[in-house]
Amino acid sequence: MKRDIETPHGVVHVKGNGHKRPLLSYLEARPRLDPTDFDYIVELGECEGHESLDGAHFGETVYCDGSCVGTPDEWHDRRLFEYRGSWYDLYDGFEFRDAPSWITDAGYEAWQTESAFSAVIVRHTEPYFGDRKLIDDGDSIVVGYAHW
Repeated sequence: MKRDIETPHGVVHVKGNGHKRPLLSYLEARPRLDPTDFDYIVELGECEGHESLDGAHFGETVYCDGSCVGTPDEWHDRRLFEYRGSWYDLYDGFEFRDAPSWITDAGYEAWQTESAFSAVIVRHTEPYFGDRKLIDDGDSIVVGYAHW
């Protein structure tokens, strides 16, 4: 579905097929990810330079006991999705922001700019229940693309 929206800044072209995309956990998506893209979600079972609880393994790769940056909850959160060959983290507040009114008027909730002239836009497929607009209890989203 293609749609043109008149805005105070000019015409915005919105493309999207309206199909649901699954949100995946880090564990589900890990075989297809480049782990350096999501290094803030720690690899399950290992942490570089993690000091074990007894202090015996400082600077070594050891079993992660959950006391480092990542937690087991983060590994299971359904937050990642693939769109147009790239992976995105819906929970990353540096990536996805509340969309401006001219994007919400098109039925989308959040966006991540890709360039000075384009953005990936998303909306949830289930009602919003989280304490931030970008967090949802659902496990799927609809993704589109806007360019101007």
